[in-house]
Amino acid sequence: MLAVLFNIFPGWLAYAIAHMAMTAGAAVGIFMLCRKCLRLEIPGAFFATLLFASAISLTKLVAYPLALAPLAILALSNLLDDRSQRRNWIWAGVAMAIYSLTASMTLLILFPAIFFGVWFLVFERRFYWKEWAIIVLFFVGVYVLRGQDVFAMALNAGLSPRADWVHQNLTIAEAFFDGVGRVLSLVDPSSLVPKPPVMRVQYSTFATYTFIIGAFLIRVRPPTLIRLIQLFVSCSVLVVLIPIFKSLLFDAIPLIRGFTFNKVMVFLPILSFMGAGYVVDAVLASSNRAKGLKYAAAMFGVILLLGIVEKAASSGFEWISHGGYTLNYRSPVIEKLAKRINDRKEKARVASFQMYDVTPHAYGLETPGGKLDMFSKRYNQFWLEAVLPSTEKFPSETFHMKTYGYMELGLTYVNPDKKPVRIIGDLYRLNMFSLLNVRYFLSRDRLTDPQFRELNFPKPNQPWSALDRHRKIRANFSDNFNGRSHIYVYENTEALPRFFLTKKVVPLDGRDAVLKAIAATDTIKLRRTVFVDHADLPSGLDERAKFSTDGNLTIEHYGADRIDISVRLNGDTLMVGANSYSPFWKAYVDGRQAKIFPAYVALWGIRLPADAKKVSFRYEPPYNLFRF
Repeated sequence: MLAVLFNIFPGWLAYAIAHMAMTAGAAVGIFMLCRKCLRLEIPGAFFATLLFASAISLTKLVAYPLALAPLAILALSNLLDDRSQRRNWIWAGVAMAIYSLTASMTLLILFPAIFFGVWFLVFERRFYWKEWAIIVLFFVGVYVLRGQDVFAMALNAGLSPRADWVHQNLTIAEAFFDGVGRVLSLVDPSSLVPKPPVMRVQYSTFATYTFIIGAFLIRVRPPTLIRLIQLFVSCSVLVVLIPIFKSLLFDAIPLIRGFTFNKVMVFLPILSFMGAGYVVDAVLASSNRAKGLKYAAAMFGVILLLGIVEKAASSGFEWISHGGYTLNYRSPVIEKLAKRINDRKEKARVASFQMYDVTPHAYGLETPGGKLDMFSKRYNQFWLEAVLPSTEKFPSETFHMKTYGYMELGLTYVNPDKKPVRIIGDLYRLNMFSLLNVRYFLSRDRLTDPQFRELNFPKPNQPWSALDRHRKIRANFSDNFNGRSHIYVYENTEALPRFFLTKKVVPLDGRDAVLKAIAATDTIKLRRTVFVDHADLPSGLDERAKFSTDGNLTIEHYGADRIDISVRLNGDTLMVGANSYSPFWKAYVDGRQAKIFPAYVALWGIRLPADAKKVSFRYEPPYNLFRF
């Protein structure tokens, strides 16, 4: 659904619409839920709404499942109250579709269903089997609409490095203390203190303190407040127990190693916001009405003041440091590079040093890395070897790359050793990036590697790391009006083509041995020699086989799911494709299926007969059956 929005409108406008819709959905949902189910008066419901809407991030559309949870619960609650009304079924169906189609899969699987289930069991006390049949039907619909994504995540989890990440595989004791720590984070007093320059405030912590203190001081607790407290305690217990449950099962069910099981915590603050609304109502209902109004006005004032200061400060800081939404990814320099690549009709990847690796994506350019939720374990191993000199020099980057899958050069805008002029080959294995078809490098500092040729593009007067803080602020301020221009562009003259022919294959024992051999081999020899793990070597292919490199390859079509290449060969050949290996990519040579094997651990290798005329690659995963 969000993809449709971004296809219709310019990116900056689509983002603004999506965010405003998310915030509006959160506000309307929690206000109406407070009024209907908690029986709060307007001031209390408005206070909960104010807190919840303020807590919605300005930068993360991934929060849709959290923001729309109250609205979806409300639609289901109305249906369960009166199943005879057609409009209730329609609204529940609409809520189900919107909730499913706007959600990020990282929050959609399992966690909302658990939270909704506890809500209807503990708070609304729904025990009739027909009611639970409707609740189950609601989430069946949610997951069926995203069936392709669910199936894709299940299939790819085992192929990704997520299953090996330390924080995904905790012992029972570690899982217990991790869960307890997450619950206690809601009452961490340090999060109430704004921290310059962002001045971000944890509204959930403020609401939790208000809820707990107010619930303790309120003398006469209505049944809805008691149920809300029970619900809060139940969800807190689940935050502790669910990771323990995972730790007991991940040996028996390896698939769950690839997924985090503590995200019920994301929904817990919703209850804190509602509880804070109760406290406002209780204050207003006190015997001294005038005094109650003063206390309530003071609480509203504090939240509004915090909200104004925090949003202004954080937005200002983000605007200066990263740019506005409209120009955040606009760059006349990258735009010129994209035109060069498109005009030449070349397939070439672009790597970004000291910049987010996704920046060139705004211009349709491919990159070798990025920050992804799920990616190939093979490619991650290749990447970690390619950046090994950097992680040895700056160990903090090792943590991010191995634990959370960051695949970015330099990770942030900050250059750890502050060198304005450097040889980037001291930090990264450029021969491996050349093998990945990385023909262009973007950098905010000057790079002097001998294989780099600086392109005649507009460039900065000085490297970024040579500027003092005030000049950096001025440069960012100027870029917010003109687009990011403080960029050097270099062509990697040793980059290999996206597809090329090679002479021989060298089998080695194990992926580590293959990666070490690649790292120690220069680009010229890499083009002639394919290093392969013995376990990945197809039958009939060994180191004794010699192949011809005399031939032409012409890419006729290159798409996300289909690649067509016409070939003219003068003998049996071995072709390499610098794309990430997946068992779901299939190859067809003149219409007959051929085997793709993992070349260089993570890339494509395919044997071609001398009479081959056309090679086609198709992405054919089993979950294509779920496409709509």
